[in-house]
Amino acid sequence: MCRRCSDYHVENVQEVALQYPMEKMAAVYAAYSKGDPEPFYDLIADNAVIRFAAPPESFAFARTYNGPAGARDAITAIVNEFQWLTYSNNELIADGNLVVGINGGRIRHLESGREAALCLGDFVRFENGKIVEFVEFFDTAGFADWCSGNATPACAIPASAMMNPANKLGALSSENPEENKAVLRQVYDAYAELNADPMINALAEDVTYNSVARDSDFSFAGPYYGRDAFVENLKRIAEEYQLRRYDVLDMVAYGDLVAVHADVAFEERDTRRLAETEKLDVFRMFNGQIIEFNEFLDTLRSRKAGF
Repeated sequence: MCRRCSDYHVENVQEVALQYPMEKMAAVYAAYSKGDPEPFYDLIADNAVIRFAAPPESFAFARTYNGPAGARDAITAIVNEFQWLTYSNNELIADGNLVVGINGGRIRHLESGREAALCLGDFVRFENGKIVEFVEFFDTAGFADWCSGNATPACAIPASAMMNPANKLGALSSENPEENKAVLRQVYDAYAELNADPMINALAEDVTYNSVARDSDFSFAGPYYGRDAFVENLKRIAEEYQLRRYDVLDMVAYGDLVAVHADVAFEERDTRRLAETEKLDVFRMFNGQIIEFNEFLDTLRSRKAGF
């Protein structure tokens, strides 16, 4: 498994040798889990952009913020409406100046008192030791409905439940991040050309597919277990939607995990409505094959567009 924030003690955050983005973000998440956002503020560059993959007209906090003052404004806007009852980092993927964190916990809506589990995907870019880009993903449709008193947001499947127990031991040490990225580059290059064969060929028999979305919003949301179910879901997506754009923006690999930051556009075949969304895909690899897949996208914007 990749490094987690539990490896770091919050009371010793200032003593951690924060030389690398991974260590810096681990310390940030560890502190935030204790209700302390100061290490996050300290890492924000003057030219940083902080944003949420969410429609700002639906969430008061989901606007674009700039610099350290903007980071404080973003956290303030969140805590004015919500309280984290529990919060932890579940996966941390770092590659050069890029970090992806999969986080979440139990959150309370202050006005109503309602509680729900919420899963977040963070994409973070560093320059000169500081954060210059921070993008957060979550099930925006489910979260908006929950804020209104309807249903609950979807979450990523916990890694412990997704991963084949037979594959757990030594999975991290046996994987080559660069080889895994090469496999997935072939997958994405082909998929952008409407060729799903490289993806299908890369699937393990016991692969798990999950969109951080509700099946009541999207027929493809899952979860789906096994290669056959994964392939059937790909066919379902192709039958309902026409891919118009799939641009990979960044690829981040560490150990057995690879995260892909992408910009995509699909057209619903029946209505011809175009759904455009930023995505964060997270793969777990074993022996060069995909054994887990989770995807984050702006589900509210996509639902409104007919995706």
